[in-house]
Amino acid sequence: MKSEANWSTPEKLKSLGWDQIRKLLEESQHDLTTLLSEQKDSLLSKPYTEKASYEDLIVGILQHDLYHTGQIAYLKSIFAHK
Repeated sequence: MKSEANWSTPEKLKSLGWDQIRKLLEESQHDLTTLLSEQKDSLLSKPYTEKASYEDLIVGILQHDLYHTGQIAYLKSIFAHK
């Protein structure tokens, strides 16, 4: 969570460019789905922390990505009309 890869500065993101950022997201999601496909369903009920299971973690990641995808789509729709 505290990795620099998770908290890029606006300057770093600008230097990467939109296509590279999308590629990094795609790779990250591919890695996650590959890792999960190698697990048994019983992993979901196992604790990730004292307060959350692996299912909670995975659902949180999905919600996070969808939330930001919605933000991007909204901003693109705003700027597409200008």
